[in-house]
Amino acid sequence: MAKKWERDILNKVDDGEFDKFNSNMTLNDAFKSWLDIYSKKVLPSTYRKAENFIHLNRS
Repeated sequence: MAKKWERDILNKVDDGEFDKFNSNMTLNDAFKSWLDIYSKKVLPSTYRKAENFIHLNRS
């Protein structure tokens, strides 16, 4: 499963999907950008689960 995730991420980087990220970005900014992209690809309930997971693990 981790290998598939890695492959998917590398494909997205190659496709330019992560152009919004830059070296000066904070982790919080990166999470927000990722959630914005992710929200367009999943059901609202799935998005909320990911958002809650990220918020719970940031503290």
